[in-house]
Amino acid sequence: MQSSLKIDKQQTSFEVVSFLFNSAMRSFVTGIIAILVLLTALQGSISTQASVKWALILILAYSARFLVVYFFNQDPFKEQHVQRWLRYFRLATACVGAAWGLSTYFIFPQSTFIMQGFFVLALTGVCASGFVNLSIDTITAALFAGCLWLFASPALLSQENFIYMHLFAAIFIIYIGVAAKQLARGVIDSIGLRLTAENKEKEITNLTQRQSLHLEQTPMGVIEWDENLNVTAWNKACANIFGYTPTDALGRHISFFVPDVLNLNINEAVAKLTQEKVSLKKSYNGGGEMIQCEWMNTALKNAQGEIIGLATLVQDKTEFIATQEKIHQLAYFDILTNLPNRGLLIDRINQATVINKRAKTYGMVAFIDLDHFKALNDIKGHDAGDHLLKTIAERLQSNMRQQDTAARLGGDEFVLVLSGIGKTKKQALAYGKKIIEKISHAIKMPLQYDGYQHHCSASIGVCLFNDDSLDSDELLRRADVSMYLSKKQGRNCYQFYDDAQQPKYEYQLKLKHDLNLALESDQLQLHLQGQYDRDSEITGAEVLLRWQHPEFGMVMPNDFIPLAEETGLIVPIGFWVLKKSCILLKKWQSNKLTEHFTLSVNVSAIQFNHPDFIKQVEKAIKQSGCDATKLCIELTESTVVNSLEDLTEKMNQIRAMGVSLAIDDFGTGYSSLSALKDLPIDELKIDRSFVKDFTQNPVDLTIVQTILQMGKNLNLRIVAEGVETESQMGYLSNYGCSMFQGYFFAKPCSIESFEQTINTARLLSAELTTMNPQMMNTFH
Repeated sequence: MQSSLKIDKQQTSFEVVSFLFNSAMRSFVTGIIAILVLLTALQGSISTQASVKWALILILAYSARFLVVYFFNQDPFKEQHVQRWLRYFRLATACVGAAWGLSTYFIFPQSTFIMQGFFVLALTGVCASGFVNLSIDTITAALFAGCLWLFASPALLSQENFIYMHLFAAIFIIYIGVAAKQLARGVIDSIGLRLTAENKEKEITNLTQRQSLHLEQTPMGVIEWDENLNVTAWNKACANIFGYTPTDALGRHISFFVPDVLNLNINEAVAKLTQEKVSLKKSYNGGGEMIQCEWMNTALKNAQGEIIGLATLVQDKTEFIATQEKIHQLAYFDILTNLPNRGLLIDRINQATVINKRAKTYGMVAFIDLDHFKALNDIKGHDAGDHLLKTIAERLQSNMRQQDTAARLGGDEFVLVLSGIGKTKKQALAYGKKIIEKISHAIKMPLQYDGYQHHCSASIGVCLFNDDSLDSDELLRRADVSMYLSKKQGRNCYQFYDDAQQPKYEYQLKLKHDLNLALESDQLQLHLQGQYDRDSEITGAEVLLRWQHPEFGMVMPNDFIPLAEETGLIVPIGFWVLKKSCILLKKWQSNKLTEHFTLSVNVSAIQFNHPDFIKQVEKAIKQSGCDATKLCIELTESTVVNSLEDLTEKMNQIRAMGVSLAIDDFGTGYSSLSALKDLPIDELKIDRSFVKDFTQNPVDLTIVQTILQMGKNLNLRIVAEGVETESQMGYLSNYGCSMFQGYFFAKPCSIESFEQTINTARLLSAELTTMNPQMMNTFH
């Protein structure tokens, strides 16, 4: 890159031409004076007419050059047109020289030799004077002198004895030309020096302005200190960082915002301030706030190498550090509970395996899943669920040692990691049981939220380890296996991992994975189990869901419905069942044998509490065109335990469509008896567990009789489930039960098989009522 101080040719040319044009104004004045003096001196020796003619010619020539100079000064772009104006000037100057040369034809005196000599000397002086004035441009000077002598020489040389004077004049002009050339070189050098100085001054000014602009606009603070650590420079960024304006800061000691250097000398302060990061203090309106700054310092030294001050670049890192900490928090900690997340959990498990291996002790990983958490979310909303999760997190931490880890994997899943819980497996098992029972008790403590009391429990799986032979994923998987088995055992309990659990877990894991494809692959099927009256006449059926798995064959609901509820797939699966059931009802309406049939569809608590459930029922009925009065929705008793007001409103909306409602598995819940009078239901189904032994068990008999009497008083239909013997049916009929369902009448079967038996069942209804169950089963 070329230096900005280099003078280019165009700039020099412009300065030279400007010098010529400026001197031309003086030449014009001196030329007019010279004309007047010469004509006055020659008065009487020349004719007046000739002198006037010559004067006019010369004045015209000077005027032409004057006009060139005038228009040059008016041109706003003369610097770009400098060469063109120089050509005009040279031409006008040549005309002036020619006009002076023509003087020998108009005013050359003929009277005396003395006057003639004076005339030649005057002409020589004019030529020398012009040569000197125009010497800055050799071509212009040469044109002036050359044109003057070109036009003057013929007349002068024709005179006797003037040859020597002519030669003298020529020698004089040459001498003057050489001297003028030296003078011109000096003038040009002077112009160059002036331009260089001006450009350098401009560059210094621009550099100073840029430095000042950068100092004020840089986002980093710039501070300079003197030998006493008093501020001598303070930019705008410093004002933003520390809260002091330059007026407030200049001249003040460093201790006014870095208190801990108050008693340090300059060398110690420089050493301290050249640390990579320093905590600083800034004040706002008399208050104080700690900030983190990054310092980049340079000691200022004199010629002897002594420190005389400090130059500092400082950047506020407070927000950056806070952001980094927040990023770290988001990367490794759960936002809701502030517990470690899965990423940090894996690291803690790996640390625990190393510690246990080194100390030859046992550790454990416990997988905790809250029971029925989704139901709480659906009933009371996500705020209640979040409150529960935060409360559980606090309870976990308060019941563990400081070196232990409680983490949240997501949803309602927590993991505990403990190390050093025993030297032997027996000790570890004993301690593990103790801590898990302590944790379980803490989780079960009632939770108060918005005037609502919630009782929580958890299913817990535990895996012990004592070395690094199992990685973190395997330990979590084994704890998950045990947790799942806790759920299978009825929840609210814990299980320690046993290798014998592995096949069963793999089966459940496979089902859980494949359940996502069951709907898409048309693997789900509807089966029906008939419902009968006292005369053994079929009145309808209950819809039962089956899964025809491509690998495991027919999978029963008890194996996959909990998985569907756990994964949230119960909502789309339940809607599919509703749609298929309504389509089947519509089909039956066109057949006289089935037009009066009803279909009972089980709905889980999660599905029923879903915000779109009412819309789903409406959509299924509307799209199928079925008679809604033939559809009965069965709710489990656990569904109606909580939120009675919301439940009643939703049930009333369903009944308004014409759909009837039933309580399934009645008698197995906790609060339905007290809520029964307020629920808009049409039917009660006696749970099979009471029907199974009521003929031999007085307690079950009392429950069955109570339910039947209560149903009669409330004008409800009663359906007895699990009727397997003629004796059970006889007793139930005598006690007032009107509807029956169970193996005594028919086992569940496909829709096609159910429809095929309808005609036969109608024709032989009278005979079937007197046949034993074994003969009945041949038709079903």
